[in-house]
Amino acid sequence: MIRTGGAAFPRSLPASGFHDCSERTSFGSVDAFVCDLMDDSWEDYLDMMGARTAMIEALRDAPVQRVAVLRGLEVNPDDRGEGHGKRMMADLLDSFDDLGANITFLFADMEECNDFDLTEWYAGYGFERVDNDQAAPCMMIASPQIIAEVRETNTFGNSNTLETCLI
Repeated sequence: MIRTGGAAFPRSLPASGFHDCSERTSFGSVDAFVCDLMDDSWEDYLDMMGARTAMIEALRDAPVQRVAVLRGLEVNPDDRGEGHGKRMMADLLDSFDDLGANITFLFADMEECNDFDLTEWYAGYGFERVDNDQAAPCMMIASPQIIAEVRETNTFGNSNTLETCLI
């Protein structure tokens, strides 16, 4: 395990199955998991967040074996600005990579009170916005081909295209 300011993320886990990567620390928490593509956990989460069936189908047919989902990363208000979020995110992405995740998802909570643009913060870690939802845009790390396929599904029902939304 690696430790970052109290956060511990597993470095070696069984080759298949569901892996809970959640962690609570004195300065914040991470809620995340990695699972096999055949595990319904990632589909259930995307469905719960409002993803259209077309997006889930595109991903189910993608050439991937493992999916990582970041459900939440929070730094306590009194501990913000000290780099805890950056370290937790970097360690978590390393853990996802070590667990063989081919795709990583998150939904950025734009209604969260932050002093910065959350989508830009996640983009700094390689996440790309793949839909046009304003309140909780879906972002992911994946191959350019998979990103393009997911964007084509225009996943969240808004009649605007992603390009229109981001201009």
